[in-house]
Amino acid sequence: MSGRQSPDSHFREMISHRYPPSSVFCPQYSAAQRISRALTNFAEWLDAYGETSWDYQSFFAGPVGGRAKALYYRHRLVGTAAVAPMVFFEAFFPAARRLFYHPVRFPIVDAHYAMGFAFLYQVTGDSAQLERAVHFLNMLKDTRCRQPSFSANECISAFFRMMIMPKLPNET
Repeated sequence: MSGRQSPDSHFREMISHRYPPSSVFCPQYSAAQRISRALTNFAEWLDAYGETSWDYQSFFAGPVGGRAKALYYRHRLVGTAAVAPMVFFEAFFPAARRLFYHPVRFPIVDAHYAMGFAFLYQVTGDSAQLERAVHFLNMLKDTRCRQPSFSANECISAFFRMMIMPKLPNET
Protein backbone atom coordinates (compact mmCIF):
# COMPACT_ATOMS: atom_id res chain seq x y z
CA MET A 1 0.00 0.00 0.00
CA SER A 2 2.48 2.58 -1.05
CA GLY A 3 1.27 6.13 -0.69
CA ARG A 4 -1.98 5.11 0.99
CA GLN A 5 -2.64 4.84 4.66
CA SER A 6 -3.72 1.55 6.09
CA PRO A 7 -7.21 1.58 7.62
CA ASP A 8 -5.71 1.12 11.09
CA SER A 9 -3.47 4.17 10.82
CA HIS A 10 -6.35 6.19 9.37
CA PHE A 11 -8.53 5.26 12.37
CA ARG A 12 -5.71 6.02 14.79
CA GLU A 13 -5.20 9.44 13.23
CA MET A 14 -8.92 10.17 13.16
CA ILE A 15 -9.36 9.20 16.81
CA SER A 16 -6.21 10.92 18.06
CA HIS A 17 -7.18 14.21 16.41
CA ARG A 18 -10.77 14.06 17.61
CA TYR A 19 -9.95 12.75 21.09
CA PRO A 20 -6.47 13.92 22.02
CA PRO A 21 -4.89 12.48 25.15
CA SER A 22 -5.69 14.33 28.33
CA SER A 23 -2.08 15.52 28.53
CA VAL A 24 -2.83 17.87 25.62
CA PHE A 25 -5.38 19.72 27.77
CA CYS A 26 -3.62 19.54 31.15
CA PRO A 27 -0.02 18.50 30.53
CA GLN A 28 1.10 19.42 34.06
CA TYR A 29 -1.40 17.03 35.73
CA SER A 30 -1.78 13.31 35.30
CA ALA A 31 -5.22 11.73 35.13
CA ALA A 32 -4.69 10.32 38.62
CA GLN A 33 -3.90 13.79 39.96
CA ARG A 34 -7.01 15.28 38.35
CA ILE A 35 -9.20 12.48 39.69
CA SER A 36 -7.68 12.87 43.13
CA ARG A 37 -8.34 16.62 43.06
CA ALA A 38 -11.95 16.09 41.92
CA LEU A 39 -12.55 13.62 44.77
CA THR A 40 -10.94 15.96 47.28
CA ASN A 41 -13.13 18.83 46.04
CA PHE A 42 -16.20 16.64 46.33
CA ALA A 43 -15.36 15.57 49.89
CA GLU A 44 -14.84 19.23 50.84
CA TRP A 45 -18.19 20.13 49.26
CA LEU A 46 -19.88 17.30 51.17
CA ASP A 47 -18.38 18.55 54.44
CA ALA A 48 -19.60 22.08 53.74
CA TYR A 49 -23.05 21.23 52.33
CA GLY A 50 -23.99 18.39 54.66
CA GLU A 51 -25.39 14.91 54.31
CA THR A 52 -29.04 15.83 53.80
CA SER A 53 -30.63 17.40 50.75
CA TRP A 54 -33.77 17.90 48.68
CA ASP A 55 -34.93 16.14 45.55
CA TYR A 56 -37.57 16.87 42.92
CA GLN A 57 -40.26 15.33 45.13
CA SER A 58 -39.54 17.80 47.95
CA PHE A 59 -42.21 20.12 46.58
CA PHE A 60 -44.83 17.45 47.25
CA ALA A 61 -43.43 15.99 50.48
CA GLY A 62 -44.76 18.69 52.81
CA PRO A 63 -48.35 19.39 53.78
CA VAL A 64 -49.04 22.01 51.08
CA GLY A 65 -47.57 19.97 48.25
CA GLY A 66 -49.15 16.78 49.57
CA ARG A 67 -52.61 18.32 49.55
CA ALA A 68 -52.05 19.75 46.06
CA LYS A 69 -50.95 16.37 44.78
CA ALA A 70 -53.92 14.61 46.40
CA LEU A 71 -56.25 17.18 44.84
CA TYR A 72 -54.65 16.54 41.47
CA TYR A 73 -55.39 12.81 41.73
CA ARG A 74 -58.98 13.40 42.88
CA HIS A 75 -59.91 16.27 40.54
CA ARG A 76 -57.53 16.50 37.59
CA LEU A 77 -58.49 19.98 36.35
CA VAL A 78 -58.53 21.77 39.73
CA GLY A 79 -55.52 19.75 40.87
CA THR A 80 -53.53 20.81 37.82
CA ALA A 81 -53.97 24.42 38.87
CA ALA A 82 -52.84 23.51 42.39
CA VAL A 83 -49.66 21.67 41.35
CA ALA A 84 -48.73 23.96 38.44
CA PRO A 85 -46.81 26.50 40.56
CA MET A 86 -44.73 23.72 42.11
CA VAL A 87 -43.99 22.19 38.72
CA PHE A 88 -42.98 25.64 37.48
CA PHE A 89 -40.67 26.20 40.47
CA GLU A 90 -39.15 22.75 40.06
CA ALA A 91 -38.35 23.50 36.42
CA PHE A 92 -37.14 27.08 36.76
CA PHE A 93 -36.31 27.72 40.45
CA PRO A 94 -35.32 24.40 42.04
CA ALA A 95 -33.83 26.24 45.03
CA ALA A 96 -37.43 26.98 46.06
CA ARG A 97 -37.62 23.39 47.35
CA ARG A 98 -36.54 24.71 50.73
CA LEU A 99 -39.81 26.64 50.98
CA PHE A 100 -41.85 23.44 50.77
CA TYR A 101 -39.94 20.84 52.81
CA HIS A 102 -36.89 20.29 54.95
CA PRO A 103 -33.76 18.51 53.72
CA VAL A 104 -33.85 14.73 54.16
CA ARG A 105 -31.42 11.85 54.18
CA PHE A 106 -31.59 9.57 51.14
CA PRO A 107 -30.55 5.95 51.75
CA ILE A 108 -29.27 5.50 48.21
CA VAL A 109 -26.94 8.44 48.77
CA ASP A 110 -25.61 6.93 52.02
CA ALA A 111 -25.02 3.66 50.17
CA HIS A 112 -23.15 5.36 47.34
CA TYR A 113 -21.07 7.48 49.70
CA ALA A 114 -20.18 4.38 51.73
CA MET A 115 -19.13 2.57 48.59
CA GLY A 116 -17.15 5.55 47.28
CA PHE A 117 -15.26 6.14 50.51
CA ALA A 118 -14.59 2.39 50.81
CA PHE A 119 -13.01 2.46 47.36
CA LEU A 120 -11.00 5.55 48.28
CA TYR A 121 -9.72 3.69 51.33
CA GLN A 122 -8.85 0.71 49.16
CA VAL A 123 -6.88 2.89 46.72
CA THR A 124 -5.22 5.25 49.19
CA GLY A 125 -4.98 3.24 52.40
CA ASP A 126 -6.08 6.41 54.20
CA SER A 127 -7.93 5.33 57.34
CA ALA A 128 -9.94 8.58 57.31
CA GLN A 129 -11.65 7.29 54.14
CA LEU A 130 -12.45 4.01 55.90
CA GLU A 131 -13.98 5.92 58.80
CA ARG A 132 -16.16 7.91 56.41
CA ALA A 133 -17.32 4.70 54.71
CA VAL A 134 -18.18 3.22 58.11
CA HIS A 135 -20.02 6.42 59.07
CA PHE A 136 -22.28 6.20 56.01
CA LEU A 137 -22.91 2.49 56.59
CA ASN A 138 -23.93 3.32 60.16
CA MET A 139 -26.25 6.06 58.91
CA LEU A 140 -27.77 3.60 56.45
CA LYS A 141 -28.21 1.06 59.23
CA ASP A 142 -29.68 3.57 61.67
CA THR A 143 -32.12 5.14 59.23
CA ARG A 144 -33.15 2.35 56.87
CA CYS A 145 -32.38 -1.07 58.32
CA ARG A 146 -35.28 -1.20 60.74
CA GLN A 147 -37.37 -3.90 59.10
CA PRO A 148 -38.42 -6.54 61.63
CA SER A 149 -37.25 -9.35 59.35
CA PHE A 150 -33.68 -7.96 59.20
CA SER A 151 -31.26 -7.17 61.95
CA ALA A 152 -29.19 -4.06 61.30
CA ASN A 153 -26.07 -6.14 60.74
CA GLU A 154 -27.88 -8.40 58.25
CA CYS A 155 -29.05 -5.33 56.35
CA ILE A 156 -25.53 -3.89 56.07
CA SER A 157 -24.06 -7.31 55.26
CA ALA A 158 -26.54 -7.71 52.41
CA PHE A 159 -25.62 -4.26 51.08
CA PHE A 160 -21.92 -5.07 51.37
CA ARG A 161 -22.29 -8.42 49.55
CA MET A 162 -24.37 -6.91 46.74
CA MET A 163 -22.61 -3.58 46.21
CA ILE A 164 -19.02 -3.76 47.36
CA MET A 165 -17.80 -7.36 47.28
CA PRO A 166 -18.39 -7.95 43.53
CA LYS A 167 -16.23 -4.93 42.73
CA LEU A 168 -13.25 -5.84 44.91
CA PRO A 169 -10.34 -7.64 43.25
CA ASN A 170 -10.07 -11.36 43.98
CA GLU A 171 -6.84 -10.87 45.91
CA THR A 172 -8.50 -8.89 48.71
